[in-house]
Formats: sequence, C-alpha cells, structure tokens
Amino acid sequence: MNTLISECNTISKKPYNPIFRVNYFLSKITLYRDRYKSRKALARLPVERLNDIGLDKEQAITESKKPFWK
Repeated sequence: MNTLISECNTISKKPYNPIFRVNYFLSKITLYRDRYKSRKALARLPVERLNDIGLDKEQAITESKKPFWK
C-alpha cells in the first residue's frame, strides 16, 4: 500500500509533468511577489516597530535591498 502511494507521488512530481511545471512556476512567482512586498514594507517601518521585532534600521535597510529572488 505505501509503495503504491509513493509511486503515485513520484509520478506526479516529475519535472516534465506540465501541471507540475505550471504549479512550480506559479509558486515561484507568488514567493517572489511576497518577498518583494515584505521587504518594501520592512523598509518603511519606523524605528520603534523595528525594535519591536528585534531589528535596527541598518538591518532593515540591508534586508530591503536584497533582490526578490534571494
């Protein structure tokens, strides 16, 4: 039983499966968009809010300058 389930999971996750490729692409786009938005919001936070989350202004600026794919 477990072998059959693992075989089905393996088959559906192969890179040449078109549905897998589309889902992978969409998940990457979503991840990149979320990173971009989060980093821009972090850059706009006042120092008091940054202190609440344990960051200083320099750390926030460094983080916000990272490209969205990293």
